[in-house]
Amino acid sequence: MKYKEIIAAREAVVAGTATAEQIKLANQPLGSGAIESTCRQYQCRFKRTGQFWTLAGDEALLCLETLWRNGRWHELYPHAKTNVALN
Repeated sequence: MKYKEIIAAREAVVAGTATAEQIKLANQPLGSGAIESTCRQYQCRFKRTGQFWTLAGDEALLCLETLWRNGRWHELYPHAKTNVALN
């Protein structure tokens, strides 16, 4: 492989314009499995039996869930304990 191709592929990955071939060449994961898993986890959280959400309520809960999953809960609630186990 040519180093110039690898460098160009990595630059495309960083810029967000990489093709699947460039992503593989740059030795980066495609990420579809992790993304699909996360989408399923969110859907399971929001589509439980008997739950109905307005658009505003759904977006608010999505923001809260994302803060919790990313370990940024303390930014919203600085007084909350940070050693609580994640769901």
